Amino acid sequence: MRKFFTIAALSAGMLAIAPLGAHADTVPGGVEGCVATNPGQTSPTGVVYAGTCSYTATRTAGYATAAQGWSVTIYNNNTPQKTVVASYSSAAGSKPCNTSELIKPGQFVVVTVSNGVATAGNPFPSATDGQLHPSDGCASA
Repeated sequence: MRKFFTIAALSAGMLAIAPLGAHADTVPGGVEGCVATNPGQTSPTGVVYAGTCSYTATRTAGYATAAQGWSVTIYNNNTPQKTVVASYSSAAGSKPCNTSELIKPGQFVVVTVSNGVATAGNPFPSATDGQLHPSDGCASA
């Protein structure tokens, strides 16, 4: 139950933002990231992307998922020479939520989902990073 509220809080924070890029959402208050949902579904507001989304972090961030199939890949930057810094996925047995500042400023993040919803970013609307949980941001069930 607590995991549901963590996912809901992260997703709601991301849904409340206005899109400024093709796949990245941010507002002056500091909320940033992206939300991907089942392929073939689109959002009338344009803040939820079908199947995949990406953004370049300007603050520390994490991810949260509620999906059967998902992945979050973190690259060192968004240039043709980018390299993978870390990768998390349902296929690899990664935990479905990690908000312990694993995404660093300047890193490029790609989120994919096949059945459910996955989000990456920082839902706190401030220049100072907030925390959902002191250890990893993920409430236990």
